[in-house]
Amino acid sequence: MKVSIIVPVYNSAQYLPTCLGSLMDQTLPDWEALLVDDGSTDHSRELCQEYCSRDSRFRLLCLGHKGVSAARNLAMGAATGDFFFFLDSDDAIHPSLLMELVKQAEASKSDITYCASAWLEGDAVEKYLSQRKQDVLGGWKIFDKEKSEDYYQNQRPLELMDLHGKLFRRGGIDSRRFDETISHGEDTLFLYHVICRQPRMARCEREWYYYRRREGSLTGEISLEECGQSIKAYELIQGGESARGRPDRAARWREAKMMVLTDRIFLAREAGRKDVARELRGWLLEERRHPLYRGRSFTCKTAVFLCLYGYPLFHLVKLAIRWLRKAARRLERR
Repeated sequence: MKVSIIVPVYNSAQYLPTCLGSLMDQTLPDWEALLVDDGSTDHSRELCQEYCSRDSRFRLLCLGHKGVSAARNLAMGAATGDFFFFLDSDDAIHPSLLMELVKQAEASKSDITYCASAWLEGDAVEKYLSQRKQDVLGGWKIFDKEKSEDYYQNQRPLELMDLHGKLFRRGGIDSRRFDETISHGEDTLFLYHVICRQPRMARCEREWYYYRRREGSLTGEISLEECGQSIKAYELIQGGESARGRPDRAARWREAKMMVLTDRIFLAREAGRKDVARELRGWLLEERRHPLYRGRSFTCKTAVFLCLYGYPLFHLVKLAIRWLRKAARRLERR
């Protein structure tokens, strides 16, 4: 079974050798990598051309700077594989990942087969790759049909908010494409539409997708447009659930949107973008005044109240949560 790996590329020349090198190291032989240069202004395109000349499984597609959604859609239209796998150009994957995902997808007849992601700082991705062994994924959990949507809707795990480490059966996606009007949160919206089809899913907790968290990346690109796009994705999902006659689920997505707002306010303040934080605070106040706010959870109400009226304490709580997450990841890697 052939895997089409879709890699949008935009000014990522510094990280491309690691990303594309991790593809050349895959134990699965039958794959193609569609590299979509989205109007890069550094030498990313030249690097992509170099890999295409070295290995015929790489294909280069070029696009004016139209965004990651348009880049993925272009590649999906040109792909010839039985499966889709999405890889960011500054990330990398374990050398056995594609082989193990395909084996499990075939064994369990899953439409979405995925592993967890390791969130790594800076050059930790390269260190991780050098230490990886050619072992196998294990401990799979299968979600069948309505159970997959229930797991997604009721628990809303972070692992299903992005595309990292996920192998999609082509038939499970059908004609579904990314919303090109959204440049942030587009992966969350895409997954929502795919999982609403109640696919069979196979999940493994092993962290074989290596997500590179660049220094300052959480705050460096904070803008009102980015935040607005992310919020729009949640509003579209909320509207979709309302249209399907599921007010309880729509309310939970509304709550998730409010939590995203508090997170963006925190990041904007950390980045020194007081103008963005001030505008987002106004959005959060509007949400708090909405009649449906009364039905929000205690956790949500506490986070919103502290963000609006007790920011110093909210800031300390967010920093503590970030530190605890980092500590947990360090312990898992030992």
